[in-house]
Amino acid sequence: MRFMLKILIVLASLSVATADTANAQYRGSAYDPEPMSFDSLKTTIESKRLTALEQVLAALTPEYRSEFVLMYSSRSVQDASFQNPRVIFFGSDASFITAFNGDPMQRGYDRLEIIQFRKSQRRFEFREIVFRKGQAPEISRPNPPKCLICHQSPARMDVDPRPNWEPYNRWPGAYEKLYRLANYEKDAIQAMPASVNHLKPVLLS
Repeated sequence: MRFMLKILIVLASLSVATADTANAQYRGSAYDPEPMSFDSLKTTIESKRLTALEQVLAALTPEYRSEFVLMYSSRSVQDASFQNPRVIFFGSDASFITAFNGDPMQRGYDRLEIIQFRKSQRRFEFREIVFRKGQAPEISRPNPPKCLICHQSPARMDVDPRPNWEPYNRWPGAYEKLYRLANYEKDAIQAMPASVNHLKPVLLS
């Protein structure tokens, strides 16, 4: 399944977290890779002529992919479920956020949602990349209307768009290490098919 390929990309990055101590000496040095951003991702997509979402996910750095949240419920334009969660990458400082899901039956499939914080402007920028088989990805302009429907108050158009997230540590719909899973959520994880047994320890940790 294409979703499993995407999830394996996520899980492959977990090895980076186990090497944090060994890699700490390189942080802030010449060995530290450039942080991911929308601009660097756009350059990679165009220069390497990437046409599939899986290719783009694989092009994200392991360091960036090691920081993520899995959403089993989402009110975004991307659907999510217990067995096919929505993945949100946020990197080390959440200045560059990407999100996707992987079930063809889900709304928002084959679309990569992006939030980029522009430090010089002190504001967030929203985009969407649409992938269609055999075609070059379609990259939206900054802050398309479909993003602003949820990320900007219709009553306050003068307010900059921004991410929607609940205060620490109440994150409904999220499988996350700091989120306290309810019993029904744990049961749902255990009920996932055997093909995702390798994912269960991560979700239950």
